[in-house]
Amino acid sequence: MVLSIGHERNIPVFVDPKHRHFFDFVGCTLFKPNRKEAADALGIGLRTTADVQIAGAKLLERLQCESVLITLGMEGMMLFESNGNVSGVPTRAKNVADVSGAGDTVIATLSAMVASGASMREAAALANVAAGCVVAEPGIIAITSDMLIQAIHDDEASDVIP
Repeated sequence: MVLSIGHERNIPVFVDPKHRHFFDFVGCTLFKPNRKEAADALGIGLRTTADVQIAGAKLLERLQCESVLITLGMEGMMLFESNGNVSGVPTRAKNVADVSGAGDTVIATLSAMVASGASMREAAALANVAAGCVVAEPGIIAITSDMLIQAIHDDEASDVIP
């Protein structure tokens, strides 16, 4: 129902799947599983970059969605777009105190950035920075725009945003 309303009104639909209804989101804008969720759903191990690339291509095909973003923990993320672009997004976490809430931060930041006009690749890069901020603190914290801006400002790498 949400997907059909989104399509009717030209509203992007972002999905952070769980095992039980993993493949129920055909036609969504972005599908964001973590490594374990994707591996379990597809029945394949995701140990190498090549494994992740195969999984991303399979998910794009099976879900007929615009983008798939597989989160890979300390290895960052990999973005697959229906136009054939595949982008690795290296982690920006400098220290990890608690990973609770990182996935929620990624999907929320992605959604907000795309709604604000960012490309999916730009949104993924910013979501990765946001996740790096929240995992650096113990417990579950919410990312704020000030925190995100400060993290981008503090990052010495020039490639935070593609």
